[in-house]
Amino acid sequence: MKQFYAFPLIALLLVLLASSAAALEINETPSGNIPEASNIEVRSLRYEPYPVSPGEYFTFYVKVDNYGTEDATNATCRLKLEYPFSSDAGTEIQKSYGVLGSRQEIVLEFKKIRVDTNAVDGENKITVECTSDPGSNSWRVTDFYITVQSRYPSLNVQSVRTEPSQIMPGQNGILLITLENSAFSSMRDIEIIMNFSEMPFAPYDETSEKRINRINANDSEGVAFKILALPTAEGGIYKVPITINYKDDAGNQFSQSSIISLEIGSTPEIYGAIESTTISTRTRTGTVSIKIVNPGLTNLKYLDAQLLPGEDYKILSADRIYIGDLDSDDYQTADFKITAKKNKLILPLNLSYRDTNNRLISENLNVSFSLMTPAELGEKQSSTGSIFLIIIILIIFYFAYRRWKKRQEDKGIDDFVILIFKKIWDFIAGIFIGIGRIFRKRRVEIKVKRK
Repeated sequence: MKQFYAFPLIALLLVLLASSAAALEINETPSGNIPEASNIEVRSLRYEPYPVSPGEYFTFYVKVDNYGTEDATNATCRLKLEYPFSSDAGTEIQKSYGVLGSRQEIVLEFKKIRVDTNAVDGENKITVECTSDPGSNSWRVTDFYITVQSRYPSLNVQSVRTEPSQIMPGQNGILLITLENSAFSSMRDIEIIMNFSEMPFAPYDETSEKRINRINANDSEGVAFKILALPTAEGGIYKVPITINYKDDAGNQFSQSSIISLEIGSTPEIYGAIESTTISTRTRTGTVSIKIVNPGLTNLKYLDAQLLPGEDYKILSADRIYIGDLDSDDYQTADFKITAKKNKLILPLNLSYRDTNNRLISENLNVSFSLMTPAELGEKQSSTGSIFLIIIILIIFYFAYRRWKKRQEDKGIDDFVILIFKKIWDFIAGIFIGIGRIFRKRRVEIKVKRK
């Protein structure tokens, strides 16, 4: 009679266990500049249940993105399965979507991927190959790793999140970890240990260990860690080791290690200003250099600047310039040749770049620009021309004076009159010499300001 009731109970527990299966999603970000043609990238994958178990099937989801500027004629992905993964006869391991527009994404579903019964617990590779046109025989290959783990007993990391979602260098935050007990019995004396020894994180106002007394079967429990991102940390996603030690109701000791991801970053800050120009109210045509500054805490990558068209000016050079990396607390310049139709302009810039986590960002900036007069522009450039003019005038005056003096001596003019003319000459020469010194001093001051 006892055996009769035991079988329904076991069947019920198996149903509850199957319904509690979790899923894992792994995100990928494309690297490099935005291509001019279609470009298929695997952006993320998701598989369920998580973890997969030996002898079971799982479903594999692939999110594909065309981040190129042209349509993909026939977006296609296929799986390359190696042990311990395989597919049954009739199971599709290649999926075609058709035309995938620029900046559009799709999710492809691959069902019934088998895990071998004798698979060993651990990370196992599965390869995804995608192309925008199967006829081109050009496939982008991406490797992912699937966690294989025996189901009994097991404490799974159900979820990981931080508040805020990305932590700035020098900022503290909360790390929330939820554990799920997918076994048939309770787990007790649970110890969660974070290993920050090689990571740019540290515990904040507490230790890196947390304890949970008990998690019942098919139940979950969460813990919160106070953490701090080191002030010297660079932006990015960091893999942090985590160790979970626990006991079952029979007193058996278990230990499992895993990896969680934490993100360091901040909202990018960027602005533009006029660095220099050769355009004046007289010339109207010339080069304007725009300084693009990153005062933020993290570096920017693949910066591209485009001067948008406007009614008040005409663009004579290329309107788009690739700048590249722009480090924190640094700047780069972009030079454009234009013809100005007004004395005061607004130059609209479109800036596209990627942050430290490869997220594509695009924003517009307006840079104010006022044309200077030729005199103002000359003062800021050089006083060399004025000095040369003064020297030429002095030379002409000197020779004219010598010639006049010689003629007067020939006529027998009194030495007293000659002395008076000499004093006048010395006075005029002194004035010009003083002006020259003033110009030289001003030139030095301008050079110091520019430095």
